Amino acid sequence: MHNGQLVQCSLETTVKDVIQNAPLSSFSFSSPYELARNIAVITQPHVPDNWRIARMLDSSYDIVTPSSLGRAIAYYRSHCIHSTLASVIDAGNSVNCPPRSCQDPYHLPQLFPQAIAFANRNPWTAASWNQLKPRKTLVLLPEGFDETLKCFESEMMTAKVMRTPEDVDPEWFEEELSAVVVFSPFSCADALRWRSAWVLFMQAVAQGAELIALPGPQDDDGWGKTIDMMRDLMEETVAQRPSLAPRLRCLLPLKSENNVIGAGFKVLADKMNLVTGRHFTQSAARRFWIATMTQYSAFLQLPECKRIRHGSENSTPTARNSVRGRPDFIQHAQYYNRGRGARHEGFGQRPRSFSQSRQYPHIERGDAYRRSCRGRWPRK
Repeated sequence: MHNGQLVQCSLETTVKDVIQNAPLSSFSFSSPYELARNIAVITQPHVPDNWRIARMLDSSYDIVTPSSLGRAIAYYRSHCIHSTLASVIDAGNSVNCPPRSCQDPYHLPQLFPQAIAFANRNPWTAASWNQLKPRKTLVLLPEGFDETLKCFESEMMTAKVMRTPEDVDPEWFEEELSAVVVFSPFSCADALRWRSAWVLFMQAVAQGAELIALPGPQDDDGWGKTIDMMRDLMEETVAQRPSLAPRLRCLLPLKSENNVIGAGFKVLADKMNLVTGRHFTQSAARRFWIATMTQYSAFLQLPECKRIRHGSENSTPTARNSVRGRPDFIQHAQYYNRGRGARHEGFGQRPRSFSQSRQYPHIERGDAYRRSCRGRWPRK
């Protein structure tokens, strides 16, 4: 609307004119909303490339984030005279943005001021497309992964532990997220205990994130009840707000899928210890992650779980962090000699006369057991 008249802008361009090296670069758009939707889809690193292309072509997939809409507004301000004049007129007047429809999957009157503020802070320049970064994925792991969270950390993903729904922290959702991946916890909680966490999940969805529910490691203590509760919450949310169906993806197994061979939720069945508590090593966490991502590879594309090397670069090489081929590599024989005790400090360093008797005949061949077994010295 310009000077009381409805003006239709004829500006039409392609994605490659805005974002270089973008998928489906020849795809054209003709409105700020279409550009904002394409930017929001391109910044989703948790889905495969073919999914991103399909979502760009699917106009029914409605997604907008404050930053994507802000970048679209900034782009049109620098290329469209109508947007430039509108920004000057609206600078002194607060105009409410009407919703596109009654079924919007986001609260546009609240999202639009955030987009305007983003556009004012980041005016469009020739290098603005370089500032376009993929959004992070938040992964909520169940109990037992406390000491392996760094294995999941990467530039595209951050991981937290959610033992119960009350553990969900609002600070985890301060930045724009591409997806919130929730693994089913071990302890079963009723719907009332899920209320605060579910509100935070829906707020993230309203900001452009996807909510993905995955099964955690299976045990014999209420695992099935937790799966059913999370599925009921997802289905009830979609029933009340059908427009959120493309953003809520329930990948929880049914009872008939409990015996699937190679399922991710079954690979840690031998690591469950309900007496001493649940504790998963880096190897177990990596097995669980690889099996889960392989099972859902058609829907998800998340960074791998990496092992964290013990010790720092300045630490003394040990049997754990000494790697063959590195400058700090030390042969195993040196570790063996280093642990033989004070009696052997001078052993082999000074030639002994044959006329002298051995001082310690009972330990003459201390490595005889090791040589006979052709293995390492037994650790006690």
